[in-house]
Amino acid sequence: MEKISCILLPGLDGSGKFFDAFAAEIARFADPVVVRYPNVHGLSYDELADYAAATIPVDQAFFIVAESFSGPVAISIAARHPGQLQCLVLVATFARSPFPRVASLLATLLPVLTRFPLPQWIIRLVLLNGRRPEVASEIQGVIRTVPKDVLASRLRNVLTCDVTGLLRKIDVPVMAIRADRDRLLPGKCTNEMVEFQSGIRIVGIDAPHFVLQIEPEVTAAKLVEPFLRECIQGS
Repeated sequence: MEKISCILLPGLDGSGKFFDAFAAEIARFADPVVVRYPNVHGLSYDELADYAAATIPVDQAFFIVAESFSGPVAISIAARHPGQLQCLVLVATFARSPFPRVASLLATLLPVLTRFPLPQWIIRLVLLNGRRPEVASEIQGVIRTVPKDVLASRLRNVLTCDVTGLLRKIDVPVMAIRADRDRLLPGKCTNEMVEFQSGIRIVGIDAPHFVLQIEPEVTAAKLVEPFLRECIQGS
């Protein structure tokens, strides 16, 4: 299989800094392209999708791997039917607000919630489930580099998004990797996607929310690479 581009869409921090280990694994069979979102307040999911789409090579095949916050961005791009897109991989993410019942309340609290630094113990407990504790300080440090108003606007996007209608428009194979020990996002966020795109392949993995950071080898070698090969051979 000739190498193709792998567009990596980052989590809430938008920096792409947490892709290092996974990108190194992906580099065995694809050329990783890490998208880094600008720290600009108020960018909507549509605007972030436009920004990310501009990084995609126009004259060669590619596929997209999107984690967490970037799920709706990837879905929006894939729904535009870019001709060279081979497949889409969604990791520990969602197509609509993960917390619809309390979204309005959380949205009003965002200015307060984002005012204070995220404690390491919460990072260890919720994002890492106690694994790789040394990564917690790195996560905390990266999040601190994101302006508070930018962080709040991205969280507001999460709480108000709904791109389920766009799932129906995607005509390439989609794999959704569900973190079965995710303490941040409910499992239904992944499972409900098949209601709108019946062809989605859902794969559970015994990992916390930070799947690609905790299990980079497993996700790349045992999930993403075989799926990509299958998609290319079937096209």
